[in-house]
Amino acid sequence: MHQDNFLNHIRYEKRYSSHTVISLQTDLEQFRKYLNDQDETLAITDVTHHDIRAWVVALMDSGLQPRSINRKLSSLKTFFTFLMQKGIVTTNPAQRVVAPKVAKNLPAFVQQDEMRALLDGGLSRLAR
Repeated sequence: MHQDNFLNHIRYEKRYSSHTVISLQTDLEQFRKYLNDQDETLAITDVTHHDIRAWVVALMDSGLQPRSINRKLSSLKTFFTFLMQKGIVTTNPAQRVVAPKVAKNLPAFVQQDEMRALLDGGLSRLAR
């Protein structure tokens, strides 16, 4: 019920792209499935940051990349913000969950000999 209202809100009022709506819907359904597997009686209004943190850990254990987990966590934050605005919950439990760190790739450096060859080749083409 709340999820449908949320999806209609982002689709028609916020005018998010269809891809974003599908991603949000998928993330919320995956979270709901996880909650049902843990405790079928847990209502979305009773979710705590511990529940969300446990889901994040389960996602990490399954091998999902931190960037994907962060997107799912962002989906939950957006959903709970909507629930707060509607007065359905009083706090956003997703705000208390620390997102996994995303690895930063170091820049690749060109070796001095390779740079010389590159520049020499480029300059000889300019001289023609």
